[in-house]
Amino acid sequence: MLLWQKHRPLPEEDVVQLEKEILDIRGGKLEDVYYTNYPLECEEDRQDSPKNTHKEFYSSIIQEMVIDMGLNFGPRSVVEPHWFQMYNSDTCTHELHDHFKLSEDIMCLISWVHIIKDVPDEQDCFYFKNHRGQQLSPQPQSAGWVFAFPSWQAHGVRSITTPGVNRIIAAGNLAFQIAPCTTLTEEELYEEKED
Repeated sequence: MLLWQKHRPLPEEDVVQLEKEILDIRGGKLEDVYYTNYPLECEEDRQDSPKNTHKEFYSSIIQEMVIDMGLNFGPRSVVEPHWFQMYNSDTCTHELHDHFKLSEDIMCLISWVHIIKDVPDEQDCFYFKNHRGQQLSPQPQSAGWVFAFPSWQAHGVRSITTPGVNRIIAAGNLAFQIAPCTTLTEEELYEEKED
């Protein structure tokens, strides 16, 4: 279930540099465990994140997304820093998960994925899974596409089978801090407010 999508490719020289930096972090070869610098996962990868996080590039995409969807981000909004992931045929994949609840007081509303580098013969890697057990792949999933979806939607990444090609994505969440619940009396609820 997609809420928003746009084609916003990262410049080719930036893609090449990002892939090189990730491979350098991993000693020149990506195998066994996929690369991620997501804050709650691999400590080693997070400490050695790529130098150019493309913060301005992703900030402009998030701004466009928020405007297009008519979202009003107020003082309780939290835009989680984005992260990078890289997979190939020698790594495991990202199993089914969601991003709905980050912590006790932070709930995600929207999650997003940017396909930075695809695997040409395997462009349906990302999928949603519904309660009927069906895996549904949003389209398109070629390099440059960004798509947003509800954070509660279960999603995962199928294993890459094409040897010698790395798939790189950026991902992030738009979240809100949950306000403490306040109980109002019926009088308070319906009293007329003066302007």
